Amino acid sequence: MLAERFIPRLFEQIAFVAAIHPQGLCEDLEALEKSLAIANDKDGEPKGQKAAEPAPASDNAVLTEWKASETVRDWSRLSPKLSGLDLRPYLFVTKDKKDYFGPVSVLGHLAGVVEKLFGGKMTVQGYEAELKQLVQPEAEKVFEAVRSKIMGTGAFDTRPAGVNGLAVLVRAQPGLQSRLMDFLEALPSGKCGPWVVSGWQGVIKDTECATRLTKLLGDWSKVTGNPGLKASAEAALKDMKGGR
Repeated sequence: MLAERFIPRLFEQIAFVAAIHPQGLCEDLEALEKSLAIANDKDGEPKGQKAAEPAPASDNAVLTEWKASETVRDWSRLSPKLSGLDLRPYLFVTKDKKDYFGPVSVLGHLAGVVEKLFGGKMTVQGYEAELKQLVQPEAEKVFEAVRSKIMGTGAFDTRPAGVNGLAVLVRAQPGLQSRLMDFLEALPSGKCGPWVVSGWQGVIKDTECATRLTKLLGDWSKVTGNPGLKASAEAALKDMKGGR
């Protein structure tokens, strides 16, 4: 709240990163808090009186800027510490001021790409060539925007809009396979329809991710209270074994 009120640039920088991070974290903020804690432990100087130290070569531009600001350093020493905390709940509280999860503030020119991925199955397949042109950071932002919107619906009995888009995006950007597995593993097995076991052929190719998918299918094949998912997962496992 203090940053939002008195250091708006800092708040904007933190909010932008936390809004698109899978766990709502700001890793630069954690690095800042840790570096100042280490510095205080080493020299024992009173808080607020230590001059800014030269930034290590590994520091990015934002972290260098923060370390050079006495105001930001003093703010980061306040309690409670924010390292490792999911900051998205606070950003939701501030949504009447600015929508950090909206397409304009977070995605910019990528908002149109996200919108396209919520189209029909045949339609989104036509965007694969376009999706291959995205650089990795752009692809990650698009993935997180689509994933967040899907999870926000809370309805998984039938295939949610956007799931087909995720599959095409990951096929075009193989580096997102682990994020796709994170998404699948986070789905509530008690609420998922049979759709969730299919559609990943040709998408999950990485050995580690394929192992995770097999394990997940095994977990789904043992669920209680969701016979449709259980039966579909069992059938998928049999097909996989038959293919071998």
